[in-house]
Formats: sequence, C-alpha cells, structure tokens
Amino acid sequence: MKEATVRVYVRTSCRNSVASATPDAMQVGIAERLDDLLSQLCQNDEPAAEAILGRLRIENESESNSFEVFRLHYRQDAEHSIQVER
Repeated sequence: MKEATVRVYVRTSCRNSVASATPDAMQVGIAERLDDLLSQLCQNDEPAAEAILGRLRIENESESNSFEVFRLHYRQDAEHSIQVER
C-alpha cells in the first residue's frame, strides 16, 4: 500500500536576505540545530541526528546563482523531499 502524500506549506520571514545561502550553509545550519529539534519533536522515539545527517542531501534547483529553490532529500528514496523556495 502506498503512503498518502500530505503537502505542508510553511511561510516565514527573515530580517536579513537569504539570497546568498548555499546548500552547504543550509546543511551546516540544520546540523547545528537538529539535536535540539529532535529532542523537542521526537521525545519518545528520537532518531539519531547522525543518521539523518548522513542521508541529508541538498540540491540547488535555482535558475541563477542566488538561492531561489533548494530541494532537501532526507531519506534514501527520491519520493520524500522538501522543497524550499525563497
């Protein structure tokens, strides 16, 4: 049986421009905060941050050199990803 797909849209604003953000900088930012996030959201069955970071790959799908669209892959299969748009 195939998993149901649920789209979630989150909008946030930043005081400073994120146009110069890179996939590497985003990976570092996620790694710095992942332990705290997991402890808040996954209190009973907390996955290891190292395992998640080992699978995490961030692709730049922007049409220019600035940050427009990144795709975050956090699982082995290509079906599960997060699209981040500026």
